[in-house]
Amino acid sequence: MPRAAVTGHMNLTPDSESLVYEAIKQALAPYTADDLVGVSCIARGADRGDRIGNLHRGWFCNPVMAWSSLVLRDLSGRDGDLVPVKGRPTGLKFDGRVVYLWWGQDLDDEDGVAAREGRLHTFVSEADCRAMAEARGWTPDSDQADDDSTVVVTDLEPAQEWLRGKRVALDLDAGLNLWNWATDAAYSTGRPWNNRGGLRDRCYDKLVAANVPWLLEAESYHPTWTPRQLRALRQVLSQAVHLLRAAMRD
Repeated sequence: MPRAAVTGHMNLTPDSESLVYEAIKQALAPYTADDLVGVSCIARGADRGDRIGNLHRGWFCNPVMAWSSLVLRDLSGRDGDLVPVKGRPTGLKFDGRVVYLWWGQDLDDEDGVAAREGRLHTFVSEADCRAMAEARGWTPDSDQADDDSTVVVTDLEPAQEWLRGKRVALDLDAGLNLWNWATDAAYSTGRPWNNRGGLRDRCYDKLVAANVPWLLEAESYHPTWTPRQLRALRQVLSQAVHLLRAAMRD
C-alpha cells in the first residue's frame, strides 16, 4: 500500500505553499482512497489549520484527506460530486450578489458544502439548488426535507465593508459567519486555510463569545481588541474573502 509522509516546514511564503500544495496533489493523483495512506507529524507548516479528528488539516493533509471517502465526506454523489451526507440549500450574500449552496454535514458531522474539483457548487436561486440536489440524488437533511420555506441568506458583506474601511467597527455576526464559511469552503475543497493558532484562536473565541455569550454564562459579551488582535483578525478575514472567491469562481 503506498504511503505518503511529510515533515514540518515552517515560515513558507504563500507562493511557496501553493507550489508545494500543487506538487503534493499531483503526486497523489494516481492513487485512490483504497490504496493510499497519509502520514504526517503534528507540526507547524505541514499540518496547520483546522482539526479533523486527531489530525490537523493543512497544505499536506488537505490533498491527502481529499482522497478519503471514509473521513471527510460522503462520495455517493454522481458524476464526481463531493456532497454532504445530508444537506439543505442555504444562501450567502457576498461580493454584491446572492448565491445559494448545498450545505450540510459529513459522516463525522463536520460542516461542508457540495463541491466538485476544488470548486463549490453555486446556484442563482434556492429552486435551482433544490433541483440539482434532486436530479443528482443528494440526500436532504431529514429535519429539513419537508420544509418548503425560503432559506435564510447569510449576509457577509458587513464584514467585507469593514475590511475595505467602510465601517469603523467589525460587525461581529458577519465576521464570525465569514470566518466559518471560509472554514467550510476550505474543508470541502481542500484549499489551504491558515485560520487557527496563537492570536487567531483568541480572535475566534472572542467572536464566538460575542455571538453566543451564554457559552460564558453571560447575557452579553462585547469584545475589546488589542492592535495585534485587530491585525490578526483583519488578516484572517481577508484570507477568508480570497478563499471564498476562489472556491466559488465560475
